[in-house]
Amino acid sequence: MFALIALLGYTYADFDLAQKRATQMAGLTPSLQDKVYPPRGQGSLYYVVLGSDLSREAADDLCRLERQSGAPGDTYVTLLKAE
Repeated sequence: MFALIALLGYTYADFDLAQKRATQMAGLTPSLQDKVYPPRGQGSLYYVVLGSDLSREAADDLCRLERQSGAPGDTYVTLLKAE
């Protein structure tokens, strides 16, 4: 298991809704690879990750950019544990 700095924008209890939002956000910022974490069936909450494996500075810059592009105001940078 490892941790990486990630930018989280949305939280859903349903994987399909989270995936739909990730697809919408990817349309706004095509240079990013928005994705849902954890994979389907592996969580009770699903997070729309707007960016991951970033330096803290890059994540903070991306957070400002994403908010300007329509991400919610409570989008935040965190350490995301992954396997």
